[in-house]
Amino acid sequence: MSLLKRNISFKIFDLLKRYAVKNDENLIHQIQSSTQTKRVDKSSKFFALYTLDLKNLLAPNDLENFKSFSFNSDDYTESIKLDRNKLIIQANKTLFKREVIESIFKQKSNYGFENPISKHSKTIIEFSSPNIAKPLHAGHMRSTFLGNFLSNIHQKLGHHVTKINYLGDWGTQYGILAVGFKKFGSFNELDKSPIKHLLDVYVKANQDEDIKSKALDYFTKMEDKDPDSLKMWSLFKKLSIRELESVYEKLNIKFDVYESESEYYELAKEYVKKMIEFGLAKKLDNNTIQANVKDYDKKFIVQKSDGSTLYITRDIAALCERKKKYNFNKIVYVVDSSQREHFLKLYKIAKLLDHKILGNLSFEQFFVPFGRITNMSTRKGKVEFLNDLITEAKLVAHESMQFSKTKRELENADHVAQTIGNSHLVITDLAKPRLKDYEFSWKNIIAKDDSAYMCHYAHARLFSLIKKCQRELNLEPQIETIDLDLLNKQSELTLIQHLARFEEAIWQAYHDYEPYHVVHYLFQLVKLTNICLKENYVLNECENVAMARLLLYSCSKQVIQNAFNILGIEALDSI
Repeated sequence: MSLLKRNISFKIFDLLKRYAVKNDENLIHQIQSSTQTKRVDKSSKFFALYTLDLKNLLAPNDLENFKSFSFNSDDYTESIKLDRNKLIIQANKTLFKREVIESIFKQKSNYGFENPISKHSKTIIEFSSPNIAKPLHAGHMRSTFLGNFLSNIHQKLGHHVTKINYLGDWGTQYGILAVGFKKFGSFNELDKSPIKHLLDVYVKANQDEDIKSKALDYFTKMEDKDPDSLKMWSLFKKLSIRELESVYEKLNIKFDVYESESEYYELAKEYVKKMIEFGLAKKLDNNTIQANVKDYDKKFIVQKSDGSTLYITRDIAALCERKKKYNFNKIVYVVDSSQREHFLKLYKIAKLLDHKILGNLSFEQFFVPFGRITNMSTRKGKVEFLNDLITEAKLVAHESMQFSKTKRELENADHVAQTIGNSHLVITDLAKPRLKDYEFSWKNIIAKDDSAYMCHYAHARLFSLIKKCQRELNLEPQIETIDLDLLNKQSELTLIQHLARFEEAIWQAYHDYEPYHVVHYLFQLVKLTNICLKENYVLNECENVAMARLLLYSCSKQVIQNAFNILGIEALDSI
């Protein structure tokens, strides 16, 4: 939080504390988090304005009494007015302008993140989590992008983050695959294209009733540690991870840890015993073990009659063991909203087994669901695999660049096309509220408004301007000798007002687990920057004006890059 905003918050605190029932510490915290820089658009005519909604700070009677408040201006605040339930705070315009520009220029990549929420909080974020022996499909895209964003934002705000990719590598389906491989598989084909071949084998095997009946016996052998059964499973897992990593590498996404269900199948049986001991489960007449969870009406099985474990049982073991290993303060599961019931079971069992595992973590903080994508296809038809989408994104971007009005030869055209293509996938996804389903489209991949391409174009344009000023005018962005009063055009002031809002967009995205706050902030920043560039030149202006504007544009470029970093996008310097 800026020094100016902090001082204004204490000013408002002095005004409100005589009316508020809440304790002082809680009130000042609420004022600081609720005081918002007023949003702007291209037609906005105000500057250095904050708003504060009083509805959650004062009771109705207190709010009525407060309407007669009196205010004296000071060094930080020019005026405070009440508009219905909202305070409209006019900050000192000179201080506001200087503090925004100075903060960005000095903090650089840390701008927006200078006030870490927790410097020592250990946070686990589990995301993507595909099954082995199957390609990453289009449905994994949302979990992968959203999980990567949440990891980035938690890390930048002071959390010590461990990114876990929890692979599905255990269960009867691997018995089907292994038995099916004996009938339909080929080691030559496996060597050429492992995941594709394993998927073909699985599809054929899953239609063969004889194989399906043998698969149960095969999986039981796996749980009994039969060496031959485990050898085949181990080969499939090794080949799968290698191919998965190649896809993640294309998206510039890295995990700290790869875990798998198989690591927990033995421990899962120990936790079933503990559940029985705690009265959270009981053995039925047919030898299956059924959970009996308080405040959860539905009965469910945690261990089969043959003693084999289930997905929920292995997840219970994984969660409890992670607490021992990482001693996390927070754990986040980024998964499809259809899995809500599964994770509600997991959450409730963990709370009852040991309240220290999750502490005060709410279910909404623990389980981060998202909607589904429809119409996920290449231009040739329906697509199932994420790798195909990445390839198609590059091709579409490349073709669109060829027809762009800004077309020019680039030394690294392939890299630029892949980056724009990947960015289109990321921004198309993260621009939508995460709980909503949406229909994917390749249209407007280089559209003029609200597109990944235009965000890259704005960044590259600013980068080029700064380099040209350095090369031709010997001008460097600096702040010590700049007269910021020369930034007085309305488009310049509107841009500064929006730059001041970046930290608020970050905090809102962090608290709501909603990256679209950052994406839409970025779209607006690009629009306001382009307007400012069109109206306020740097070249062919007197040096003082040129220096002030160059500084403003370097700040805009920095914030675009900061937004890219948190979204998991590489910023392009030329396009």
